[in-house]
Amino acid sequence: MRTMSLDQIRTVAPSVFSTKPYAAMSEKYRFFETSHIVEALMQEGFAVVRAQQSRSRIEGKQDFTKHLLRFRHASMADSAVQSTVPEIVLVNSHDGSSSYTLSLGLYRVICLGSYWIPGSWM
Repeated sequence: MRTMSLDQIRTVAPSVFSTKPYAAMSEKYRFFETSHIVEALMQEGFAVVRAQQSRSRIEGKQDFTKHLLRFRHASMADSAVQSTVPEIVLVNSHDGSSSYTLSLGLYRVICLGSYWIPGSWM
């Protein structure tokens, strides 16, 4: 299992570490720091195995856009030999484009050679 460090996550999905909401958000918007959830899950033995975030054409909004993190528990370290692996999927944004969701799912390995199309998860 290949895991990501906090620095690697910050490089790929900087909006995960936003400490405030996007400036255009109203007073009714409730800000929920994704980084606190990441740290709490890491303390419980979960590691980020994938991080990504959406793009924005609006200047200055990139650090607040929708992001997705996939977590696996350390007990799944030998998951390369398993065909199905449980994962926690966290989705959030700080610009109002998405609400905070935490889901449990099963990642099913279909083939060893795979590719990812940027932006295909949204």
